[in-house]
Parts: sequence; C-alpha cells; structure tokens
Amino acid sequence: MRNPTAPRFSNPGIYIKAQFKGTSCEIDMEDETNLNYIAVVIDNDAPVRFLMDKGRKTYKVASGLAKGDHSILICKETESVVGSLIFYGFRCDGLLEVQNMPSRKMECYGNSITCGAKMLFGTPCDLTNNGANWNAANSAYLSYGALTARNLNAQWQLTSVSGIGLIHSCCDMPVTMPDVYDRQSLNEPLSPKWDFNKYTPDIVTICLGQNDGVENVASNKFKDAYVTFIRNLRSKYPDAVFFCLTSPMADSSSSNTCLFKVMQEALASIIDSVQKSGDEKICWVALPHDMNNGCPGQGHPSEAEHKQTAKVLEVAIKTKMGW
Repeated sequence: MRNPTAPRFSNPGIYIKAQFKGTSCEIDMEDETNLNYIAVVIDNDAPVRFLMDKGRKTYKVASGLAKGDHSILICKETESVVGSLIFYGFRCDGLLEVQNMPSRKMECYGNSITCGAKMLFGTPCDLTNNGANWNAANSAYLSYGALTARNLNAQWQLTSVSGIGLIHSCCDMPVTMPDVYDRQSLNEPLSPKWDFNKYTPDIVTICLGQNDGVENVASNKFKDAYVTFIRNLRSKYPDAVFFCLTSPMADSSSSNTCLFKVMQEALASIIDSVQKSGDEKICWVALPHDMNNGCPGQGHPSEAEHKQTAKVLEVAIKTKMGW
C-alpha cells in the first residue's frame, strides 16, 4: 500500500472484494509477468479465470448483467514467485459499500498444497506439463483453505509457498517458512515486514512437513522448530485457535516410516508439548491422505480432493469452535 491508489500484491489467494452497480464491470490491472491468473467471481457464481498480460491493461470481467447491484471478488490464483499484480481500480457505473463482510477470519500456513498447486485439468495442466507456465494449473481460490473459509463464512489469508518446509525445503530452496512468514511478499525474504495488526485471524491452520521429509518430521529438531514457530505466531495472535494439520499428500503405506504415520506421531508430541506449557488453544487434525490425483504427472491434490480436505477441516473447526 505504499501507493494507496495502486496496491501491489504477490501472494496466492489475496483477493479484492467490491459491490458495484450496472450491467458490466472492468478492472484496471498490471502484471509484472504474463503468467499470473486471477479468478473473478460475480454474485457468488462459479469463478472465471483470466490470464493477465504483462504491463497495464483493462479487462472486461463482467457483462450482460441484470440492472442493479452486484458483487465482485478478484482472487490471485498464482504464487508469489510468479510476480506481483498492481490493482488500479474498477470501471463500472459506480461502487457501493461492501455488504455482509464476514467477521470471522482464517489464516492458512503451508506449502504447495495450501497454494492450490497443480489441481486443474485440461489446458492449465497442459501448460504446466509442457513448461509453458508451471503455475497455470494452480487455483488458490479453490484450495482447501479458501474453501473451508467460505464454507464457514470467514475471510481467508494464505501464507503459503510451493516447496517450502519448516526446517528443510525442497528443490534447493534457500528459505524455510520461519524465514518468510512475516514478510509482505513470500517470494522476497528481504521484503518489508508484514504488519500482523492488519489481519488478526480467529483460526490459524499449519500444514507443513511434506517437503521436510519423513526423517526430518520424525526428528526432535523438527518438533522443536514447530513449537518455536507456534510460539512466534502466538505472540502475534494471542487469541487465535491453532489447527496443526497432517499433509493431504502424505503416503499411508503400512511401513513404519510412511509420512502420514510419522506426521501424526510428531503432531501429537508437538501439541502435547505446547499444551503442557499452558497453551490450550491448539489441536491437530488428521486430514485425508494419499491425495495426488490432480494435474497428471504433478502429484498434487485435485479440485475434488481439495473439496474433501476442506470438508474434514470444516468439521474439525466447527467441533472445536462451536460454529
């Protein structure tokens, strides 16, 4: 918000919501690359995806609407590493005050799964698999965290990066989640610090460990780092309830070293340690596992599997929170 008339944002799942009047709506947007996608939702209908062009451009995102008032939500589908978007405004007959903005808030920490990576089929998957746009099959709007939030009538914020871990990230990534979670841009470890007072969630979910690997997740180093991460977040969000999640991609073979089993044991130990220190606003949830039926060859959950995951998480949150 250094330029309040042209907010710049890069992280997946960031969204802009407005009420407008008229039969059509355009948005004035700039993309640093030509690889970012946005999802546009009009009047809570199904999302429509738009591929951004490099540079500043006006996009007609709604037309032929009935006369009257309408809602619009614009969500960044792609990850921070793909580059930033700059939003200059709407072109419509007029803007109105947003009605019924949810008072509940969620924040979801995680890796590519939380980003909604590689879930889409068809052309987006083709673009991902042929190397034209590795982020084309991503959909932050349809990710389990955003879905759960909408099912619970809550706002959402995704603090997630593909490949990231708690103590070890994949793919030669030089940073882990504790290095970037407090930055405005998750792709820029030296970007300005995020002001945690700007968004205070009621619920925090943490889904990390898939990229750390079995040996790390089973280690005391991982457990200690997880406890430290929780305490750092607790200092920012003293009243939030924390939900620590197993990975939907974790294998559940009969082996004693399968990630799903090891992760359950690690989370049980972590939660026990935190609760013994006096923090009772925390629990762990076993999510569905072995979910890798998204974009073929990419090994990530599909849209349907994100829906399954969201349903399990929704039930867990309702049970714990009494919502």
